[in-house]
Amino acid sequence: FTSQLSEQWKPLYTYKIDAAVKPSDLKAVIGEYRIEGGASASPARIYLENDQLYLQKPNELPMELYPDSDSTVFHPYYGSLELKLAFQRDLLGQVTSAQAKVVPANNEDEILEGYTLDKIGALSASQAIGLALSIALIILALLVWVIRRRRADRKI
Repeated sequence: FTSQLSEQWKPLYTYKIDAAVKPSDLKAVIGEYRIEGGASASPARIYLENDQLYLQKPNELPMELYPDSDSTVFHPYYGSLELKLAFQRDLLGQVTSAQAKVVPANNEDEILEGYTLDKIGALSASQAIGLALSIALIILALLVWVIRRRRADRKI
């Protein structure tokens, strides 16, 4: 029944789907996500099946996600509302989180509900910066050690 409804409503939002972005191009978004602040909650899951991207929250049916750009997807709800997910990436291009919002389909600036989905296993921006700084300091320390070693060898 849900599939039939989805097919009936699809012509109403097909114009929003970015045909240049295939769901398989969005493999980086696939994974498990926790709703911000919900550490004890079961994770939501984004997955690809039969070239269709889905979001499945715990104890709910999966929702089809359609790309409207290379970093955002949407799910149309019946009644002119839609769920928008905008994915954030770190400096290495890894997806770290998604900003989720429920908006009227004709006015994306009017947020009716919003929350953050943090990708499980991904480094946050501050963790990625900390890791990069740590690596840079280790390389710098090794470089200083090599230079001092060479200077000491020349004096002998």
